[in-house]
Amino acid sequence: MRASAVWHRIWRSCSTTLPCMPEVAASDRYGGVLSGADAVVFVPATAAAFRRRGFDHMEAIARSFCDLSGVPLLDALVKYGHGDQRELGRDERREHARGMYETVEDVRGRRLLLIDDVITTGATMAAASAELKRAGAAAVDGLAIARVW
Repeated sequence: MRASAVWHRIWRSCSTTLPCMPEVAASDRYGGVLSGADAVVFVPATAAAFRRRGFDHMEAIARSFCDLSGVPLLDALVKYGHGDQRELGRDERREHARGMYETVEDVRGRRLLLIDDVITTGATMAAASAELKRAGAAAVDGLAIARVW
């Protein structure tokens, strides 16, 4: 998986020129991950977070992203366990995220763009990407709204 972009820059570029393809706004920066994607998959919230909020924030972002880009959305992952990793270090995050995801849609042979809200250590993206590849995805690229490190 290659992490590709900070989404807020694309969103800002597109917000004044809708309809807009994100790669048109910054095609040289994002390496063709959008035009090469068969579908967009989002990193899902846990069931507890969904109950607390009443919605999955990444699903909402992914739907808007797909509306703008024209790439279909695939609700392919389920997340188990609790997801709060704020107090964990790099190695603890990696261990915590391992085995947390299950693929529930057919992804065999597909080139996927996996999106999440933030990349801190990369543990969540790595674990979700590994699960999608285990389920047969041909390729998984990653895109995040923000990064922290």
